[in-house]
Amino acid sequence: MFHRLSLRFVIISFVTIVMVCMTLIHMIVGYQVTRKSIIQNTLHMNEAYAAKLALVTDSLLRSSQHTLLITARQLAEHMDDKFFLDSELKNLIRMNNTFHSLLVADTNGRILRTVPYAGMKGEQSLAKEMNSVLQEEEPYISQPFQSIQGKMFIFISIPITDLNGKRVGVVGGTINLQEPNFLYQVLGQHFYKDGSFVYVVDNQGHLIYHPKVEILGEDVSSNTAVKKILKGESGSQRVIHNGGIDVLTGYATVPVNGWGVISQTPTEIALKPTWTLLKEMILTQLPFFVCLLLLSWWISNQIYRPLRRLSVYASHLLNGNSATRIPEVPYFYKELKELHDIMTHHLRRRVDHLIYEAQTDQLTGLINRRTMHKQMELWVEQGISFSLVLLDIDFFKKINDTYGHQMGDHVLQFLAHLMKEEVRAGDLCCRLGGEEFIILLPKTDLVGARNFAERLRDRLENSPSPTGVPITVSIGLAAYPQSAASIDLLLVAADEALYRAKNQGRNQTVM
Repeated sequence: MFHRLSLRFVIISFVTIVMVCMTLIHMIVGYQVTRKSIIQNTLHMNEAYAAKLALVTDSLLRSSQHTLLITARQLAEHMDDKFFLDSELKNLIRMNNTFHSLLVADTNGRILRTVPYAGMKGEQSLAKEMNSVLQEEEPYISQPFQSIQGKMFIFISIPITDLNGKRVGVVGGTINLQEPNFLYQVLGQHFYKDGSFVYVVDNQGHLIYHPKVEILGEDVSSNTAVKKILKGESGSQRVIHNGGIDVLTGYATVPVNGWGVISQTPTEIALKPTWTLLKEMILTQLPFFVCLLLLSWWISNQIYRPLRRLSVYASHLLNGNSATRIPEVPYFYKELKELHDIMTHHLRRRVDHLIYEAQTDQLTGLINRRTMHKQMELWVEQGISFSLVLLDIDFFKKINDTYGHQMGDHVLQFLAHLMKEEVRAGDLCCRLGGEEFIILLPKTDLVGARNFAERLRDRLENSPSPTGVPITVSIGLAAYPQSAASIDLLLVAADEALYRAKNQGRNQTVM
C-alpha cells in the first residue's frame, strides 16, 4: 500500500500531521496553563476580597461598639431616669442604622428600656443571653439566637460604669439577621458579578449572613474553609461542597470577634473564559496554519519535482531508452546533487551496459534474437522492406568433435567478425542460436540479398578459420514483404530455403 504513495503526498502529510500535533499540544498546554492561572487568580481575588470585607465588617462592628460606648457614658448617671434613657436610645437608633433595636438593662438583667417598643418582642429570648452579657466586663457580641417569632438575632453590648468604675448596667443593640442590616449593605452584592457570593459565619461555625436567608443559623462547621476559619486562619483553597459543587474559596477572619468571611466562586463559572480563549486561539492560529500548510506544499514541491524528473529519467533508462536527455534540475540540497551525479555518470553507464548485455549475444557480440525481433517489428510497423539472410555453418559438430568446444567458439567469433566487416551501416548481424546466424538487410530485395550472401560465402570459403582451414556455410534467403507478409512466415520461408541449401549439398545460397 505505502509503495504507491508519492513523495509529495508523504511530505505534505507528514508536515500536516506535525503541524496539527504541535497546534493541539500548544492549545492543550495553553488551555491547561490558562486554566491553572484562572484558578489561582480567582483564589487570590476571593482571598483578598474576603480579607477586605473582614476588615470592613471589623470596622463596622468596632464603630457600633464605639457608638454604644459613648451612649453608655451618657447613661451612667441617669439609670433611674426612664425618660432620659428613652430619649437617648431614640436619638441613637435614629442616627445609627446598624441596630434594629436598642435596650438598657441593670446589673440584675432587668430590662429597663427598649426602643422601639413594638420592634423588640424578643425580650424573653434575649433574657437568656443576659447572663452571658452581664458576666462580660468587656464589649460583647453574642452568638446568633432565635426570637420567639423564629427570627435570628445577634446582640452587641457595652457595660455601663459610673464615675467610680462600678458597673451599673448594660446598653446593647440587636441586629435582625433576616432583615436588611449592615452585613447586607456590605456583603449583599459581590464585586465580581459572575456567580460569586459571600457568606459569614460566627466563631462557632453558624451562618449569620448568607444570600439564602432561610438557612441562616445553620451549622456549617464541617465545611473545609470554615474549619480553617475556626482555627483563626485566612487563605484560599478549592473546595467541594457536600452537594458536589466545586468552588474556589477565599476566607478571612474578622479580628474583633472571630467571625469568618467566605468569598467563593463556582469553578465552572470561573473557568468559562477558558473556552472562549480556546476558540480565540483556534481562530487566531487558523490563518498561520493555512500559511504554513501552503509553505510546506511549496517546499515539498521543490523537493518532489526534481526527484520526480530523475525518477522518470531512471525509468526511461531501465526501459532501454538510453537516449533520453538528462533532466536539468535545481540543486536545492546536497543529496539531490549527489543523486543527479550518480544518475548522470554511474547509473547511465550501468544501465547502458545492462541494455547492451540484454540486446547482444555474449560470445559473438552480435545482437540476440529478442533484439532482432524488435527491430523487424519496428520495420514492419514503419513499412520498411528488408531481406533476411539465414546462414548455418556446415559440419559444425565435426569441428567441435575434432577441435573441442573452445575452438568451436573461436570459429563462431571468426564468422561474426567477417559478417560485421561485410555488412553496410544500418545492416544488423544476429546470432540466432548455436551455429545459426541471421543478417538483416533493410531496403534490400532478394537479388541484392543474394549478391551479399554470395560475397560473404565466397570470402568464408577462401579464408582460413581458427582451425587453419576455411569453413563453409549454407544460406537461406527471404524478403519482406516479397516472400512473406509477416515476421513469423518470413522466418519459416528463410528456414525452408536454408533446409534446401543443405539438402542440395551445402555451401550454397538458396532463395
